[in-house]
Amino acid sequence: MSPLIAQGRNSGHCRSGWAKRTDIVETLFGIREKSSGTITLHGKKINNHTANEAINHGFALVTEERRSTGIYAYLDIGFNSLISNIRNYKNKVGLLDNSRMKSDTQWVIDSMRVKTPGHRTQIGSLSGGNQQR
Repeated sequence: MSPLIAQGRNSGHCRSGWAKRTDIVETLFGIREKSSGTITLHGKKINNHTANEAINHGFALVTEERRSTGIYAYLDIGFNSLISNIRNYKNKVGLLDNSRMKSDTQWVIDSMRVKTPGHRTQIGSLSGGNQQR
């Protein structure tokens, strides 16, 4: 076994040559099936079978290939900036709160200085730097 990460409490091990770091990260995040081994978080063994489980355990994923796996290029900035926590935008009757979504999207645009005509602009039409933000 060789160390994968060795800083503070964040540590992991993998067999030499077992996988690329992308495979390991995707396995930790629950989007790639784990063939063996365990994931231990705060001394407790966990299983991230899905990305939703990983998020509930406090994991996050920033993809290597933004254009192919990190954005929905044909959808707008609002959708792309809120999709990871869309369930937090439901109102009391379970419908999406559009005014709150628009306000939070504008906050993302302003705070990250995204150069865009508006929150309804397809993210794929923005420059690479603005997509990345």
